[in-house]
Amino acid sequence: MHFRAPSAAPSGPVEPTTVFLILAAVGLLAAAGLAIRERRRRTRELEEDLLRRHAQRPQAFVPPPNFLGIIVLVGAPGAGKSDFVQRHLAATAVVSLDELRDEVSDLGDRHDQRPVTQNRALARAVLTAAHHVRSGTAVTIDATSSSRAHRATWVELARYHSVPAIAVVIHPDADVAAYRNRALRSPVPGPSGFAESVPAAWAAKAHETITADLGELADEGFATVVAAQLPTAVPATPSGRRTHLATTAALTFAVILVFLLVSGCSGIARSETGGWNPPAGTPDRATAQAKLAGLRVAAPGSMDGYVRDCSQSAGPSCVFGQPWKDVDGNGCDQRSDVLMRDLDGAKRQPGRCKVVAGVLHDPYTDTDVTSLAKIQIDHVVPEAVAWRSGAADWKLERRVAFANDLANLVAVSGKANMSKGDKTPDQWFPPNPAASCGYARIYVGIKATYALTVTAAERSALSSALNACR
Repeated sequence: MHFRAPSAAPSGPVEPTTVFLILAAVGLLAAAGLAIRERRRRTRELEEDLLRRHAQRPQAFVPPPNFLGIIVLVGAPGAGKSDFVQRHLAATAVVSLDELRDEVSDLGDRHDQRPVTQNRALARAVLTAAHHVRSGTAVTIDATSSSRAHRATWVELARYHSVPAIAVVIHPDADVAAYRNRALRSPVPGPSGFAESVPAAWAAKAHETITADLGELADEGFATVVAAQLPTAVPATPSGRRTHLATTAALTFAVILVFLLVSGCSGIARSETGGWNPPAGTPDRATAQAKLAGLRVAAPGSMDGYVRDCSQSAGPSCVFGQPWKDVDGNGCDQRSDVLMRDLDGAKRQPGRCKVVAGVLHDPYTDTDVTSLAKIQIDHVVPEAVAWRSGAADWKLERRVAFANDLANLVAVSGKANMSKGDKTPDQWFPPNPAASCGYARIYVGIKATYALTVTAAERSALSSALNACR
């Protein structure tokens, strides 16, 4: 920067570009300050809201008088099952899978989540529960019971001994359960490598599975299904209007100045992806628009026959095959390939495919995710959407190829992925506006590659997103 003595006269008019830069910098600084203040306030409100809901206690449940049977708790990690048992069911014989894992783990770790330890603990739980029932004592099963196969174990045991089975559902909001689960995490993992809380991705999947099964529990053979806790989310306090308006005005002012500066001086257009590099094979905007015009418009088909669960109970009936096949033959599964591709500084476990380190800049939320447990792989075109738009008629091999197509897989934050679920673009787009164009291009490219249909609403939403690309 060139400085002049105070007494020196200016040699000429100030360049317009310099004025724009100064005004833009002032506007951006003001907007940044207000935005930081607003973000801190909103974060504090959300934390207070979370704590309020965390403090909610499940409704009391009292077994019928002289009850002899099996009480099966159904709740994701962090739902508060053990606390509920201590408050309301301590008089029964409690069979806790957490405690049994401590007994059967060959590593002596009660938090050992390895499948071999889980299976041993479940077998011991069945024997213990059967002993109590034969002795005339009511039993409470303190376990997640998120899968139908595990719940069926207890229903069948109750039938064998001619006693009733009662399902007690403790199902708080997903973010409350995640908060409680995180609170249990130990900074130092045990001998099995697992900390005290269940890995976040596992816990989120359990909550999602229970949510999907809530309406069908009564058909699984339980004598009674009790909803001990189904709280409605408590909304956070609305944002302050004055702060919101000030932030919006400052940001708008800064954006206008920057736009004038860039468009008037440099002529550089905004990227189609907002800094996000979509997977290889993603069409550009013009190509995606042409492909979108060629897609057949049709109403969504039936979900009959759709089974995504590939657990032991479902077996080969899962219609898209076991997840994360090594379809490209590089020796590593597709999930590991996506993490290596999308994470900055990704590192594998020595001699293994498993990714153990890396930072994700989540394109959906424009935030950095440093915990691998909080990263999930999104099918941009969800499998359920593919099923009802043509995949129901495919052979299994084609569905497996679709489910593992790297062009349709993106590493994102688990929260964003859970928010999306199986929604179509007319129902959901990434909350980060800069990702909308890239998201639409991927979506259209996959629909075209696999000759899937779109609904009129899908096409309209995709067309709008592509038209907004720059």
